[in-house]
Amino acid sequence: MRYEAKNLINRTGKTVEFMCGGQLYIFKSGEKKVIDGFAAHHALKVTNTGLEEVTEDLEKELGKEEPMPDFASLPWKTLQKRGDFKPGMNKEALVAKLEEKWKTKHSSSTKAS
Repeated sequence: MRYEAKNLINRTGKTVEFMCGGQLYIFKSGEKKVIDGFAAHHALKVTNTGLEEVTEDLEKELGKEEPMPDFASLPWKTLQKRGDFKPGMNKEALVAKLEEKWKTKHSSSTKAS
């Protein structure tokens, strides 16, 4: 079977890593790149990466939408300055709160459009 190279995007809000054919592929949050056909097929159909193929419809949607930042990879001091930190919170709780706040904010702005 012949696999075509595809343009993939990571809209999960987290860094995605997968291996195919002994090569490690890494997509940061919001990153878009073209990868070879078999690896693209593997990422889309075989593994649970959350990556999506970029199509014309998705390009139009992306023009209106921004990907969720990868809060978990931000330094602790940066996270504390985001305004949602309360004394006693650990990083995981703060990341969860920031992700939920981002989803709520962006889902309401999508519905308004």
